[in-house]
Amino acid sequence: MRRLTNQERLVTIIRDRAFDELEQARGELHPMALWIDEDGRIGVVSVYAGRDFPEPDAHLIDVRAALTTQTRRQPTIVGVATAHRERTRLPGTDDPFETVCVHYESRTEGAVRVYFPYRINKKLSGPSEITAHAPVSIDGTPAIFSKTR
Repeated sequence: MRRLTNQERLVTIIRDRAFDELEQARGELHPMALWIDEDGRIGVVSVYAGRDFPEPDAHLIDVRAALTTQTRRQPTIVGVATAHRERTRLPGTDDPFETVCVHYESRTEGAVRVYFPYRINKKLSGPSEITAHAPVSIDGTPAIFSKTR
């Protein structure tokens, strides 16, 4: 059996965490971040404690700033991933989709963005029902490691 790459591991883990939060929080998703070091250990970067979160765009900026600081403090970190909710028009579609946008980058391999489109059926009580669609990936722009070089 082939071993998963750092990119595959982080993208899969953060995607699953994001969809779990979307389902449990009835469509809400706060930006989140993970890192992986050269030994394969995975860590979580958290910016806010408790239930008071700022606007999602400000939260994503703060998460990226914390991730940049973490990579400077720990040069053994080889890959990072962030996830946030983004409404975007995907290739071949007319209407925008709600997506979980995962941005992955590594010290050596550059960056990639993977959009995981979904439809959600929010429920008044209990978890929401989410229908995931095929992911779309594009080249990403380094946001973390470009600042650490």
